[in-house]
Amino acid sequence: MIDLNFLKGIIHMTVDTYPPIHDIGFYLLVILVMEALAVYTWNYRKVLGAKPMVYCLVCKSFWLLFLVLATLDRTLSHKLLWISLEQMMQVALPFFWYLLITELSVGDQKIPRVMKYFIGGIVALLWLIILTNRWTGLYWRNVWLNGPTLTGTKGLLMNVAFISSYLLNAIAYLLTISWFVKTKGLRRRQALLFMFSPLLSWAGHIMNNIPGGSIFEPVPMGFLLSTLYLVWFFYRWRVLNILPHAQETVVQNMVDGLLIIDREDYVVYLNPATQGILGKTHAQVGGKFLELVETWPDLTQLNEDTGVASIEIMGKYPGGPRYFQVSMTPLKSYGKRFIGRVIIFKDITHQKQVRAQLLEQQKNLSILTERDRLGREIHDGQGQIWSYLQLELKTVRNMIDSAELVAASGEVDRLIGITKDLNTDVREAITGLKSASSAERNFTVTLQDYLKWYEKNYGIATRLILPEVPLAEIINGTREVQAFRIIQEALTNIRKHAEARHVEVTIAKLDEAAIIEIVDDGRGFNPVAISAEQKHYGLQIMKERAEEAGGQLLIQSNPGAGTVVNIRFNLGKKEPDYENTASG
Repeated sequence: MIDLNFLKGIIHMTVDTYPPIHDIGFYLLVILVMEALAVYTWNYRKVLGAKPMVYCLVCKSFWLLFLVLATLDRTLSHKLLWISLEQMMQVALPFFWYLLITELSVGDQKIPRVMKYFIGGIVALLWLIILTNRWTGLYWRNVWLNGPTLTGTKGLLMNVAFISSYLLNAIAYLLTISWFVKTKGLRRRQALLFMFSPLLSWAGHIMNNIPGGSIFEPVPMGFLLSTLYLVWFFYRWRVLNILPHAQETVVQNMVDGLLIIDREDYVVYLNPATQGILGKTHAQVGGKFLELVETWPDLTQLNEDTGVASIEIMGKYPGGPRYFQVSMTPLKSYGKRFIGRVIIFKDITHQKQVRAQLLEQQKNLSILTERDRLGREIHDGQGQIWSYLQLELKTVRNMIDSAELVAASGEVDRLIGITKDLNTDVREAITGLKSASSAERNFTVTLQDYLKWYEKNYGIATRLILPEVPLAEIINGTREVQAFRIIQEALTNIRKHAEARHVEVTIAKLDEAAIIEIVDDGRGFNPVAISAEQKHYGLQIMKERAEEAGGQLLIQSNPGAGTVVNIRFNLGKKEPDYENTASG
């Protein structure tokens, strides 16, 4: 229990003494430590609270420095100058500590300018009173030397300066307690730092005013202990470092929403955009991240063990669904120690809508292109046969009219064979179109089923050789459909013209390319000798399909030596174009 009468005696003492210090080396050591910390902290001056902390350290350093200079000087005027400056540091220190605690505890809520200027004005007025004491006598009424000790009678406003300083310290301490009570996780531990750190300085200052209160220099010892405690806590909990890391991450990623979580999974900071995305009732500073996960279960996919995780989530809102790209970046100290996480929400709703429109346009364009190609195939193939049949039937009618019945009967048998072939081609085309549409779903299974159907219906043995890597890694998207249609066209040509007994389809990955080969043991042909018309109707369409999918087509064949159809899709670097050549 503190003796109130004792405190009243201290307050009403009319004489104040300023004896010389004893251990100047210890004072200088403490000054050096605090100035080093001030210089280091200045590197983070853009961070909330860093500048007031630097000002506090500088005030403490100059406080001790002026006591050293007052000890070294022997004249009254010089001692009075240094002690006056030391008193100014005593008045300024509580003000900067108040600014520090207010900035850190209040956060984004700015200190009212009126309050800041009012308190700053009181400090400036007290400084002016101290500096002009020689003429006013408001701070010291009389000053003299009692040996090496400076002694003075208190002026009218000295106690006002002391009371205002202690009052500011008390307000700052109450704000620190409120900060501790209202926060959780890392923020609470930061508040705990600022609850204990000033107690060490205050204890040293109080003991300095009690005769025989300590066997060592209490003021610098108190400053040193509080400074070392501050340094330890600074490195241990990274009070100032978590915010610069977060700010840098935001700038680099250009985010819509920002959520900062400490290592205990408490929400440290979130911006208004994040509250709009997650909902104000669910996202609150000081709340647990697990509370958000209950509402947004997709967020559980984020995992700091994988480095930087990224997921896509969808939320339902009154105006319709919205899509977000959510990425998580671990926050680490310079010593690679995990201190928290930054979660970024980027609204990609518009991009997805644009992408869907582009895909729809590409799909429609592909449909139109395929219709045009099928139209040319039908016109150049089955369409020409119908015209030919029409002419031949007119010829048969003329034979019947001319009583050439034997010749007419032979011509009818020949036309029946043509219609059978035409029927086969139509059925194969229908099967191929159905298979091509299903190739988008499962290329491997569709190709295997089609080869079985081909072997069963035409008696030509087929074999499929697949690569060791998953087929989807080398043949996918548009290439699946076009590759399947090229294989169909090649097999149709083999059935019609090659007189082959075996067909082998090989799909492989070679370096940075996907290779498809259709090899038959038929009679072969000379690619150079093919008529321009035949090339346009058959091989030209196969070439167009390959080029549309970003590939190249090569035909290798010799009469009596079978045929090799080679399709190459570049997966990486660009390869030189192939030219259709004949081997041998």
